[in-house]
Amino acid sequence: MRQITYGFVGEDVAQRIFLDNYLQQLPAYLNKTEVIVFTPNQGFHYEYKLHDNNKDSVDNLFVEAGRIGFLQYRLDLYFVGRDCDHYNPADQAVLRREMESKVDTRWQDKTIIFVPVQCIEHWLWYLKWNCDNPGITKNELLENKSNFLAKEAVYGRRKTTTKRSEPIVKDLTEHIPIDWLCSRSESFRAFHQKTVASVTQLLA
Repeated sequence: MRQITYGFVGEDVAQRIFLDNYLQQLPAYLNKTEVIVFTPNQGFHYEYKLHDNNKDSVDNLFVEAGRIGFLQYRLDLYFVGRDCDHYNPADQAVLRREMESKVDTRWQDKTIIFVPVQCIEHWLWYLKWNCDNPGITKNELLENKSNFLAKEAVYGRRKTTTKRSEPIVKDLTEHIPIDWLCSRSESFRAFHQKTVASVTQLLA
C-alpha cells in the first residue's frame, strides 16, 4: 500500500474539507483502493492551518509554503485552493496558469492548484443540486450566479460561521459524483484531471 502524503494551503475550511473528502474517495474512483491511500501531513497542516486566510494571503504564501512542504515535510503532493471570485472560466484558467508558473519546476507536477469558479461554494452548490434533483440530467448552470447566492443556497444564509458550515460541507462531500461534477464544472474538471495525472506520475 502506497501512502501519499499531501499538504494544503487555501482560503477556508470548506476548501480543505472538500479536498480531504475528495482524496479519500479518489482511490475507489481509480480502482486503486488496495494500492494507495492519501494522508494529510500533520506537521505541515499545523504550520499552515487556516487563520482567516483570503486570496491575498494565499497568493503571498503558497510558493514558499510549497517549497517548505517538499523540502522539509517531504510531501508527495501539494494542493493550493484559491477562489476566482467572479464568473469567467477563461480568467480562472489564466489565474491558475499564472500561479502554476510561480512554482519551482522541480515541483510543478506535484503541485495542484484548484481555482473554483467562482468560489468553493459553487462546487458545493452543484453537489447539493444533484442531491436535491436525483435522476435529472438537465445541465443547470450555477457558476454564473453570485457568491452570495451560492452561499445562501449551500448554507441557508449569505454569511455563516465555520461551526455552521463545516457539517454541511462534510455532508455534501461525503459521496462526490466525480464524473458528474466534471461534466458540470470546468474548473472542477481541471482540478480533477491534474490530480489524476499527478497521482499517475507518482505511481509510475
